[in-house]
Amino acid sequence: MPFVLRRGGNAALSQLGAELGSLTVFLDTRGRDGDVVDADVSVLLLDESGKVRSSSDLVFYNQPIALGGAVHLRDKVQPEPGTPEAEEGWSSDVVTLELDNVPDDIERIVISASLDPALGETFGDAAAIRMRMQRTSDAADLLVFDIEHASDELALLFGEFYRRDGEWKIRAVGQGYAEGLAALIGAHGVEVAPDDAEPDDADIEVHDGPADADDTGAESSSSADAADEVVAPSSQDATPTEPGGGDGAVPPAVDAKGEQETSSSRPARKGVSVRRAARAPRLPADWNASIPADDGTDWQPARLFPVAGIGSGEEQERRATSALLAVMSTVREFGSALTTRCGAPKGAIETFVEVPFGQDEEAYRPDGVVRVTRGQKTWTALVEVKTSNGKLDATQIDNYVNIARSKGFDAVITIGNELAGGDAEHPVAIDRRKLRKVGLHHLAWDQIRAEAVLAARHRGVADATQSKVLHEFLRYMNHPRSGMGGLGDMGSSWVRVRDAVKAKTARANDKAIGEVSARYDELVQHLAHHLTGLLGVEVLALPPRDTPDHASRRQQLADSGLMFGRLKVPGAVDVVVVGADVRADKVSASVKVAAPRGETRAQTRINWLLRQIPEEASDSIRVEAHLAGPRATSTAALLGKARQDPAILLPEEQREIKAFTVSLEQQLGPKRAAGAGTLIGSVKDVTTNFYADVVQHLRPWSDKRG
Repeated sequence: MPFVLRRGGNAALSQLGAELGSLTVFLDTRGRDGDVVDADVSVLLLDESGKVRSSSDLVFYNQPIALGGAVHLRDKVQPEPGTPEAEEGWSSDVVTLELDNVPDDIERIVISASLDPALGETFGDAAAIRMRMQRTSDAADLLVFDIEHASDELALLFGEFYRRDGEWKIRAVGQGYAEGLAALIGAHGVEVAPDDAEPDDADIEVHDGPADADDTGAESSSSADAADEVVAPSSQDATPTEPGGGDGAVPPAVDAKGEQETSSSRPARKGVSVRRAARAPRLPADWNASIPADDGTDWQPARLFPVAGIGSGEEQERRATSALLAVMSTVREFGSALTTRCGAPKGAIETFVEVPFGQDEEAYRPDGVVRVTRGQKTWTALVEVKTSNGKLDATQIDNYVNIARSKGFDAVITIGNELAGGDAEHPVAIDRRKLRKVGLHHLAWDQIRAEAVLAARHRGVADATQSKVLHEFLRYMNHPRSGMGGLGDMGSSWVRVRDAVKAKTARANDKAIGEVSARYDELVQHLAHHLTGLLGVEVLALPPRDTPDHASRRQQLADSGLMFGRLKVPGAVDVVVVGADVRADKVSASVKVAAPRGETRAQTRINWLLRQIPEEASDSIRVEAHLAGPRATSTAALLGKARQDPAILLPEEQREIKAFTVSLEQQLGPKRAAGAGTLIGSVKDVTTNFYADVVQHLRPWSDKRG
């Protein structure tokens, strides 16, 4: 259960089990009569004086990213149509935080929201307001704060993160400003333009200089922690109010001499307009002066990473290496995501291609070198790249490990379309004694693509130009001639193993059985990377519970023609089991759901599950109800039949339903390669469709009566 915070209360993040690397803050609002509260979130980054340092410290709808992505305002989240949350009018604004990337001179991070005065609504019109905090890595709820008794506020401070004794804490604020966003940001050092000023094309512009040295504000983080309630620094023009009309006024700001500060004592600075744009942006008058009136069908856009002219496999590898390493050093968020997986610290990344080395009187030229510098520490790795069907050579990698050891480098990184299947940690086997001081890491192109999608489309890239570079690199990766397509087929042994399994002549000690079983493990990893890019969270590939080691999986394939894997999606009700039945030519995806507990009737439990599956889901989805008792018995029906008559799932003798398994089957494609009509394509389709139709809609039971 999440920790419940009351107004004025605070908690250390370390006590909540939070990871400084990634936190997600939700500002939830629910309107009355099913209406949505159209609030705009803003985040203020404050120094020790309680004021912003410059324009980059105000995060809002026109400037959603700050501190290189450490603070990121995400898109508003609406519940799925038809759900109780959607009918009740809930909506959520989302802010992600990377607190370990926040510079030391930022003492407080204030999370707030405001309403457009033109709407004629205040936060007092909302039926419910709350702030939630999750651990981003697994979507675990850490904290909730319900704001009660809001009245005429147009801007509301939900909470703030602040430093105390070397660690971050969070405080529930719950105060507002009747004057709106202008008063809120003005109270924290942002100069606000007069109401009648014409907003420029940027809508909001903050002065680029820090607050005056004598503009200290009314509160520092040290004094705030001792108080039960926190009041925001005031401006000359407005004071915060407590929800419900309580007196939350604070003294006016004072200068260094202890005298009240007036508007005449501050130097004039360029103000900020807090009005949204009233019209769509317009084209310049001469927008078509240099472009002929043509349909442009023969015009090809210029590309940062062209695929034209790619010839041999060697040329393909050189282009892939240069493109990847260049983007890693250019796009900080993407480069750090890859290098930290290989043990590097977060820092400045430099990359080089085809650097020559001598070892044992022989010349070697790895495809690349990556160097990461943070303070006095330098981390260096050799890089070997393969594209298309290129296979890593164990002797070559062993030589690179020896070079890294002799040079005092930290790691060797291999890159290719191969994934580590079976019980292996790396596609090639290297003497583990050599790896005591040198790390050996493998990055599959599937994994690199997933990281690029996460950065470009979900986590965000702070610099717009760098974001464009990353999108261009993704376009290049997805082109068939790039050689970065990922898992391409089930291997040369697939057809022979498939036929042997169907004929019941397969044997577990057959090398080909082991190759196909390991390739299926790679397919599950491929699916995990695919879903990671689609969902924006890291999906993990896990071995089956019943056959955790590769030897047992080989035996299962030879004996029964079955292959399984599991996918762990953060926030999902349970792991998704992905299976292939070679003998029956079927692929499947399934998930297990614990049934409601307590004194609920069997019919209630069945209805609870069926209500969660949307009407457009396939009638061929299978629902199985597992019954309590010494014998593993169950009832089952197809979704279409169960919807017509839920009683078909009722157990005999009034036995208790303890869990459900929901599954979807499709025909197995017999071909070896990827795409339509193949095992890879079939498993990918059934998994993605099942997640879309079922898994993303399921929630665990919550007894709301208590």
